[in-house]
Amino acid sequence: MDIKAGDFVKGKPEASIQYGMTDENMTKGVVTGVNGEQIKIKIIEHAKGRTGAFWVEAKYFEVIGHQKEFNRVEVLELLQNGCKKAILDYNLSGANLSGANLSEADLSRADLSEADLSGANLSGANLSEADLSRADLSGANLSEADLSGANLSGANLSEADLSRADLSGANLRRANLSGANLSEADLSGANLSGANLSEADLSRADLSGANLSRADLSGANLSEADLSGANLSGANLSEADLSRADLSGANLRRADLSGANLRRADLSGANLRRADLSEANLSEANLSGADLDFSCLPLRCGGLRWKIDKRLGAQLAYHLCSMQCNDAEYLKMRNSILVFANQFHRVGECGRLSEIAIPEEKKAAEE
Repeated sequence: MDIKAGDFVKGKPEASIQYGMTDENMTKGVVTGVNGEQIKIKIIEHAKGRTGAFWVEAKYFEVIGHQKEFNRVEVLELLQNGCKKAILDYNLSGANLSGANLSEADLSRADLSEADLSGANLSGANLSEADLSRADLSGANLSEADLSGANLSGANLSEADLSRADLSGANLRRANLSGANLSEADLSGANLSGANLSEADLSRADLSGANLSRADLSGANLSEADLSGANLSGANLSEADLSRADLSGANLRRADLSGANLRRADLSGANLRRADLSEANLSEANLSGADLDFSCLPLRCGGLRWKIDKRLGAQLAYHLCSMQCNDAEYLKMRNSILVFANQFHRVGECGRLSEIAIPEEKKAAEE
């Protein structure tokens, strides 16, 4: 077999009989692995826009070229001459492109894994579905870049500018985004589990449906961000600014929200079970339909004027009525709201509360 790793291939007509993706409509793919008569092809160009990497039989494919070994001087010269697509003929995995001007370059589906792009200018670049796993993008300018569907797992994006970038559906698992500017970025449906986003600017960013489980968002700016339906279970949001953020339907189970600013945030329908909200500012927050079982709530000025529903109101009333206090005024108030308090959704588990005789009335009855 003449095909080897790094070869560019295209599908023969008979490939269409065997395969639905790597068929004759695949005009360019790169071989990333070889195992006997089997080769792994990553699709680069396809007439029907198909993407992906697949193990296939080598006999159905024709070699049309071979990847060139990376040469920084040649690549930068091509870029300066406007030959942006030509750099994909090079093996860019592990390439040193630090400080390079790649503004508006077309690097879609490129393999830039473990590449050094620190300080590079990638503003407006097309990096959709590119492999940037473990790449160094620290301090890079990625403003308004298209990174939709890109693999950025384990990448270093600390202090990078990703403002207004499209990161929808991107894989940012365990990426380092500390101090990064992600204001107004589209991160909808992105995987940010275990990522470091401490002190990052995510103001007005779209994180709807994103996976942020166990992510570090301590001190991050998430004001007016859309986190509806996001998974933030076990996330560290201590001291984060979530003012006016949309957290409706979000999963915040066991999240650390201590000292967070949630003023006027929408937490309707959110799961806040076992969440730590100590010292958080929940002033005018919407908690209607939220699950706050076993959570830690603040008793401070920032915990006033919540918007709640009947379910949470009954829960809070039950907790108030379950306190042991012999003061006559407290007991009058307690007895007056007891019917409502006993509508607590866990009353079957915790037990119904009964009226307690007020000392003055009890004494009068005995006389």
